[in-house]
Amino acid sequence: MNNWTRKLKKNPIPVLLEKGDVAIQYWVKKDLLGKNDLNLKKQIYVFKEVKTILRRQKPSGYWQYPGGGNEHIRSGTNYNQLETYRQLGFLIEKYAFIKEDECIKKATKYLFKSQSRKRRLKGNLRQSIFTELFCWDCRASS
Repeated sequence: MNNWTRKLKKNPIPVLLEKGDVAIQYWVKKDLLGKNDLNLKKQIYVFKEVKTILRRQKPSGYWQYPGGGNEHIRSGTNYNQLETYRQLGFLIEKYAFIKEDECIKKATKYLFKSQSRKRRLKGNLRQSIFTELFCWDCRASS
């Protein structure tokens, strides 16, 4: 058992595994118990929320910003970058998608096409996108 659970009055792991949804069960097994349960991961791919996110992805890899945004503030492309970044966050952090998943490949390809010649992302999101993708890539590779 994990050493950190001894410091708690009650071990939360059995409750999380028993009553948590599939995504919570997957993360508990993966991050707290060090087990990669592929059966749970397969169940995540058929969640209604996941199917909705994937259905809304455009063929070129981005998700369209709902409502179109305010073109007086920034371009539609920047809004779509924002929405793509947001949907990537849901898929990666909440639903355990990894860089080998086709939707993630398409989305990151779209985002990196938005780079300038100096390999910088255009728009206000460049630092947070690079930071998140870099950290995610390192985490996903371990």
